[in-house]
Amino acid sequence: MPRQTKELQMNQFAARNQPAMGWLMSSTQNCAVAVIENYLKQIQALGVRADGGEKVLEEVITSVGSATTHLTGLRDGTDPEANLRHYEGQLRFAADHLFERQPHARTVVLFAAELAKRKLAALPARANGVAH
Repeated sequence: MPRQTKELQMNQFAARNQPAMGWLMSSTQNCAVAVIENYLKQIQALGVRADGGEKVLEEVITSVGSATTHLTGLRDGTDPEANLRHYEGQLRFAADHLFERQPHARTVVLFAAELAKRKLAALPARANGVAH
């Protein structure tokens, strides 16, 4: 399948499966959601490439690392732990909605979710919402 067709397929999937985020979010929530959506789309695109036979492991690791850094470094008043937890949840949601005919894409997205979970577990301990 040509690359352009794969990218179109990934974009159509993302549009169909994007969970409703609600229109009453604050602008700070919208910022975090936009960052999460951006990194989710990166992982989905890598999944489509993996279904095409490409090796994407290093790119997945880099993307999740960048997402973690970005989401935990936002200075918009959102909770870094909640941001990363939401990112992991969105990855799992996306993986659950991949078709059986996309086994490599599903594996890539689930791997990214597991990496995000590990990054979340590695965050510094928090007490009363304040990082130590």
